[in-house]
Amino acid sequence: MTTVFSFGQSRITIDSLKKVLQDSGKDTLRSLVLRELSVEYRNIDPDSALTFGKQALELSIQLKFPRGQARSYNALAGVYRLIGDFPKCWEATNQSLQIATEHDLYLEQALSWNLRGIIYGNMGDEARAVEHYKKALQVNSFGRSNFLKRQLDAALSNNIGTHFLTIKNADSALFYFHKTLNFPGNNQNSLTLTNLGEAEVMKGQLEVGLSHMREGLRLSQKRGDLLSTGLAHRRLAETFIKIHEIDSAVLHSKKGLAIVQTLRIPLGIGLNAKNLAAIYDTLDVKQAYFYQKLADSANEQVQGQEQTNKMQRAILDEMERQNALAIKKQEEETQLKQLVFIGAVIVLLIVVFILLRSNQKEKKAKLLVEAKNKEIQAAQSQLIQSEKMASLGELTAGIAHEIQNPLNFVNN
Repeated sequence: MTTVFSFGQSRITIDSLKKVLQDSGKDTLRSLVLRELSVEYRNIDPDSALTFGKQALELSIQLKFPRGQARSYNALAGVYRLIGDFPKCWEATNQSLQIATEHDLYLEQALSWNLRGIIYGNMGDEARAVEHYKKALQVNSFGRSNFLKRQLDAALSNNIGTHFLTIKNADSALFYFHKTLNFPGNNQNSLTLTNLGEAEVMKGQLEVGLSHMREGLRLSQKRGDLLSTGLAHRRLAETFIKIHEIDSAVLHSKKGLAIVQTLRIPLGIGLNAKNLAAIYDTLDVKQAYFYQKLADSANEQVQGQEQTNKMQRAILDEMERQNALAIKKQEEETQLKQLVFIGAVIVLLIVVFILLRSNQKEKKAKLLVEAKNKEIQAAQSQLIQSEKMASLGELTAGIAHEIQNPLNFVNN
């Protein structure tokens, strides 16, 4: 089952981006525009997508622009996946995730988790695929609300629906596809309508399902999205095989095959060729053999032993790296907790020392004030006593004078 994340491939968008590119200098804006051109070309011209992606990465590294580096690695990973080079895809995805995590870039982290989920889905590990999609949703919820965030939410909803489509859970698939279509400004409609049609066919709603697939095909062709157009042709072919409309099945299978051969996408080539081999199995042995051989060759390119071994080694290396990072993080957290505890104890001791010293000073000041108060009180008492004695002296002198005056009078 093919899952795609894309922000659109219209010719108008590409022309607009190229105009911005002409007017920009060697700055961060130019880096982001180059990256977006890589994404826009991914479903119509993988070679151009690789060229723009590598230019975006080189410029981002020169500018020391982490967001640009993370997005460029993610764009390159998407192209490598489509052309069947899973080891390079995995390596680029890891680079993107590592840079985004180090710099708290939530959208870029979510893009990486999403692409990892797609890789696991392509490898047939649906459990890990949906686990990574949900991780991407969780991380994306931390970011700022903007157009790219909403588009990624829509793409993740579509990818989770595709997961349920793969495991034949039509009800859950329908829920997520309808949810995707309800996202405001969603540009996943062509792909989602095709997926929705397959889920409806799975539920026995043949006419409704075919109608949605045809609408998905029409929108994909209108937007110039070759990859989604090829996918719509393949889904229609598989439906016509089920209802034994052989001519329509052959027509759509060949159209789908021609598109993925133009794009050089081994996974798509293998699936379309396999359908044609099944159709011709009872009609034309030579044609059946030709298409089966083509399917086997494409599948070997995608899932050959060498590729599988490289992919497994890459996954194991990444798991070991993640484990080492987890251990290092745990050690750092433990060390940090110890430092915080020691720091808290030191601060507490300093506070206690300051309080004790302040208390001692307060006691000394209190004793000094009490002593001064006693001195003042003593001085006041002494002053009062002195004033009393002075008054008594004056009184005694006055009495003596009065006594003396009458005696003088008698004597005279």
